[in-house]
Amino acid sequence: MKRPLIAAALATGLLAAPAIAASTTSFEMSVDVDRTALEQPATLEAEYERIEEQVSERCDAEHADFDSLRKFVAVKRCVNETMDSTVQTIDHADLTAFHVEQRLG
Repeated sequence: MKRPLIAAALATGLLAAPAIAASTTSFEMSVDVDRTALEQPATLEAEYERIEEQVSERCDAEHADFDSLRKFVAVKRCVNETMDSTVQTIDHADLTAFHVEQRLG
């Protein structure tokens, strides 16, 4: 069964100016999660990738007005932080372990 999950995200982008400054954007999003897919190692990776794709699309949209280099950095950071928050909110041991592997790998 798929259930939506509300994930709060704090996305930070870098501003290129004479000095580097940070801009913070926060948003909430709904993430569809198939909890039964998290129970099987064979489907956990695909579900993780599906969640990450949802997060990536939202982060890309949140930083649509950034120039290409700033956008690349901001979206990457946004995805990392939002995935951390999402995985923590889902609170599933196997998903958390897989996420840690992805971040370290």
